[in-house]
Amino acid sequence: MLVCLTWNAKFHASIEGAYSELNDISFNLIANGQNDLAARLLDFAIGVRRPSDIQERTYRMLTVNFSNALKKCGKCERSEEVLSSVDWSAAGLEFSISIASIRGDVETVVSLMDAAVASKAISARSLKEWPVFDWVREENMFLEKYEELFGGRPDTTLESSD
Repeated sequence: MLVCLTWNAKFHASIEGAYSELNDISFNLIANGQNDLAARLLDFAIGVRRPSDIQERTYRMLTVNFSNALKKCGKCERSEEVLSSVDWSAAGLEFSISIASIRGDVETVVSLMDAAVASKAISARSLKEWPVFDWVREENMFLEKYEELFGGRPDTTLESSD
């Protein structure tokens, strides 16, 4: 947190890079099960409002990761509040499918997979590795659609399927 504050004060022109790096760090923390730390960092970074100096896409990624970390900490109501604080109507497929997964809406995830994969918004690797898909990854509907699209299950599909 101190690094972000210092970066912001010293290198204000490159604040987008600081937030992007914070998103990457938070993503890795979530992937490694350090959800509480990720949630605290993301709460510090964005809270419930968008910092004025970052791009919309970066803010949306931070928001999705924040919501996911909160849900993984058992703070489901707060997770939903974070998601609901943003207008997702103009967001791309990668956000729509990620939000559906956080909400545990496997039917919507599966219905978006064809278009998301065809548009390259989501890859086989994303579906099997992104922590945001932990909520649906073991569901039969998801597994069947994944196998249809990539010729194998998420735990067996080769890297070349990406």
